[in-house]
Amino acid sequence: MFILSITSVAAQDVNGKPEVFDGDTIKIEGERIRLHGMDAPEKQQTCHMGAEEYGCGVEAANSLSALVGGQSVTCEAVDRDRYGRTVAKCLAGQP
Repeated sequence: MFILSITSVAAQDVNGKPEVFDGDTIKIEGERIRLHGMDAPEKQQTCHMGAEEYGCGVEAANSLSALVGGQSVTCEAVDRDRYGRTVAKCLAGQP
């Protein structure tokens, strides 16, 4: 079990198997959800370690996918961001 932090203004919980967009954004039942308290690189973003460039955005998305591991996720809305996404606190691995 692990906890994801996501924020949303909606009063209802959102439940289901998520599609991971990047390291801090998922989609459940057609609703894009931004994880509350998280800031990860965008999927196409690259980073540098010394002189070497690598796909840190892809790594962040892969890490979130590994954490979710195909489990259902329940998200409690906290706010809406400037792009209209739900910001929510989410819990994976609960019935």
